[in-house]
Amino acid sequence: MIEDTGRKINLKLYASIKDILGKDGIDMDWTNNMTVGDLRKKLDASYPILSIVKARFSISVNRKPVDDSELIRNTDEIAVLPPISGG
Repeated sequence: MIEDTGRKINLKLYASIKDILGKDGIDMDWTNNMTVGDLRKKLDASYPILSIVKARFSISVNRKPVDDSELIRNTDEIAVLPPISGG
């Protein structure tokens, strides 16, 4: 069970994600044992407009790409990045 601590984490937004939401960053509630996957679900629920980004956005923690099982601490630096496309 995820326990609500009342703490917040700040997410830095970049490129098209920043443009879609119209801001550089957002604060979200942080809970003990929160994973990147949990955060992704919260983002989807709180900001359904992100579905404009056709592929899944990526999340980095402390400037490193991580998968959805990564645990998030409330002191981590979190960035939300648009899908990277090749060309």
